Amino acid sequence: MHFRPPLVVAFVRCLLLGSMVVLLLAPEARGQAAWQRTVTLIVPVERDGAPAALADSVVALAEAQAVSLRRSPSAAPSSLPALRDALAAEGLSVRSATHVFLTYRFVLRAGTLHRRPLHAHFIYRPPQSQRRDRSVLYVNLTEDPVPNALLVERGLRSARNEAMYHPFREQISFSALHHTGTVVKVGTRVIRDSTEATAVEQRILATLRSLAYR
Repeated sequence: MHFRPPLVVAFVRCLLLGSMVVLLLAPEARGQAAWQRTVTLIVPVERDGAPAALADSVVALAEAQAVSLRRSPSAAPSSLPALRDALAAEGLSVRSATHVFLTYRFVLRAGTLHRRPLHAHFIYRPPQSQRRDRSVLYVNLTEDPVPNALLVERGLRSARNEAMYHPFREQISFSALHHTGTVVKVGTRVIRDSTEATAVEQRILATLRSLAYR
């Protein structure tokens, strides 16, 4: 029969307890993101471009299925006729957007880089710099089921084969639009300087490329 000193027994118990704690916390730690960023671009809306086509598709679907729409992130949902009336009162229409704020979320988890657009805020920006932007249409691309489905099920026709289309998820991605847009926000930090915006954009692209090919 071997006798174990009290200090040794206490040490062993501490080791066992510590091992149990590690095992309990390990799954949660594995589920945490190793890297993440939320980035917002402002992109000009051109009639033959993907952002304009996305807005047209959302409006067409709202008209066909009586889906409620929002004019801005803080606005309450309203019917398409009500939205049109509100815009018309200001001399605008659902096709008046000159720019769109597109917000993206990038998350590296378990060695896989996940990219997703979060929302699109279409605005009318008057030519005069002293006048403020006016909201035209806000689309939540994660919570609203109809726009979310549009990202995969609709898109732009292929120039080479009209029977094929490129889904909006690809067409409005950060990689597809960064060259025509400008980074205006990273996380909660607003970026107003164009030189800084270019530098931030290049750093984000370099990070995404390195993570994608890990």
